[in-house]
Amino acid sequence: MYDVVKEFLLVFFDLFKFLRKKKKTLKETIEIGNKVDSVLEQLLEDTSADRAYVFQFHNGDYFYSGLSIDKMTNTHEKVSQGISYEQLKYRDVATAPFRYLIGKIISKPAYCFSNTNDIPHYNTKLMMIDRGVRAAIFAPMNDNVRRPVGFIGLDYVKDVKENIESEDSNDAIKLIEASEAIYELLVFGKQKSR
Repeated sequence: MYDVVKEFLLVFFDLFKFLRKKKKTLKETIEIGNKVDSVLEQLLEDTSADRAYVFQFHNGDYFYSGLSIDKMTNTHEKVSQGISYEQLKYRDVATAPFRYLIGKIISKPAYCFSNTNDIPHYNTKLMMIDRGVRAAIFAPMNDNVRRPVGFIGLDYVKDVKENIESEDSNDAIKLIEASEAIYELLVFGKQKSR
C-alpha cells in the first residue's frame, strides 16, 4: 500500500510542478527541440535504422456530436544521408485511420514489423509504402501514469540489417530508452538523472 501511495504522490507532485510552471518561451521550446533532435541523432548512430521520429497525440477539432477528433503530429525527425524527410506530410493527422498501428504500438514496449508487405491493415501498409519503409520499430511515449501521449519510430528504408522482430533486439532496446528520454525532455525540459 505504501508503494502505491508513494507512486501517486510522486506523479501528483510532478503534475503539480508541470502545471505551475509558466508556459515555455519560444527560446525554451527551441532548446528542447534541439535536445530531442540530439537524442534522435544518437538513436540513428546507435541503431541500423535510416529514419528516427516522434509523433505526439493531441486534440484536433470536434465532431458535430461534440466528441473530440484525436490527432497526431510528427513533431521531430532525423534521417540518414539520402533518406527523405517525411515530417511535414504528417501534421494534424486523424488517428482513426491508424487505429491498428496505434493499438499495436501502445500495447507493448516495442512493436516491430520486418516486412511492410506483411502488414494486414491497409492504411498502415499504405502509409509505410508512401514513406519508403521496408521495416520499422515503434515504442510508445507514455506519461507518468502510463497513458500514451505519442510514440517514437525507427524506419528501415535501405536495408534491415538485423533481426528487429523482437522487443529484445538492440534497436528496440535503444528505441525504448530514447522514448523515455524524449518524453522527459518534452515535458520537463530536461532528462531526469538515472
